[in-house]
Amino acid sequence: MAKANETRAVEATIIEEELGTLSKAEQWLAGASDRVAERCELYRPPARIENDTQRKDAVAARTQVRKDVAEIDAERKAMLRDMEDALKKFKANVKDVLSPLTDLDARYKALLDEYEAAWKASREMELAEEYDAIAPDLVPIVPFSRLLERYGMQRGKVWTNRSTNVEAAKEMLADAVGSIAEGERTIADYADPEDVEALKARYFETLDVAATISEARRLKDQRERVRQLEEQRRKREEAARIAAEQAALAEAERRAAEEAARAEAEAYPYDYEPAEAAVPAPVPPAPIPYEKPATMPAPPIDTPRHWIVDVPSATRAQMQELADVLGSMGLRGNIRAAQ
Repeated sequence: MAKANETRAVEATIIEEELGTLSKAEQWLAGASDRVAERCELYRPPARIENDTQRKDAVAARTQVRKDVAEIDAERKAMLRDMEDALKKFKANVKDVLSPLTDLDARYKALLDEYEAAWKASREMELAEEYDAIAPDLVPIVPFSRLLERYGMQRGKVWTNRSTNVEAAKEMLADAVGSIAEGERTIADYADPEDVEALKARYFETLDVAATISEARRLKDQRERVRQLEEQRRKREEAARIAAEQAALAEAERRAAEEAARAEAEAYPYDYEPAEAAVPAPVPPAPIPYEKPATMPAPPIDTPRHWIVDVPSATRAQMQELADVLGSMGLRGNIRAAQ
């Protein structure tokens, strides 16, 4: 009872102080309003400034008006500080007055939260036991916490809420187990055989059928792209192999031709066939002068025949020059060194 009286005394003090501050503020406002009205009567600006004298008077009047404004505004700021100080003090006193009740509220809240947490843990334990009873093989793969997070937190159907009957929660749990089994069958039917095991593992991690099906589609598309890549690579390698074999065959033929030409050159080292377009022909040697006979015989008929040119001794370079000269004359034949 003494505590209650003390509280009422504090409240009375706060109210009296607050009323005192408000009363001073009202009195100041009334007085400030009267002073402002008086000052306004002293300063009546003209309709228009027409000369320097009027301008000087206006400047002086405006200066005084600004001083009056500053004076009254300073009083206003001081009064406002007093009111703010009083308000802070009032709030602090109110907090002290209410603290016994707010402490009781916090204590009750802590007790209720502790009880609710224990109740929720008991509900979860009961549902976990039910889960283990109806799907013991699934428990090691999909823990109860994952099952609860995926299916037991739907809006209006939270398994661990007081508004949800425990039997209803158990029925929803059984439905969730059935949904997982259905999702597993869907994945097995849709995915490629080589992906089924990995996709089931992914599904049991997420319990999201749509996301797992999307992953199965991605794996299938990726496998097809890899298959196409490997096929293109195989074709390129096959084409490169064939090209290499053809190049090797051509090289072998070229080497065989070179070897045959080399063997023939060794058998007949000085055989020569001048080119069609040889280097510019050298100047032919000057003709041997002859004396005209007294009686000019009839020119003999010159028909082409086989000729043998016998060169007792010459170098290969000299024979090359001779062959070039003969070639420039349109003659063709074989030049061989004596055996």
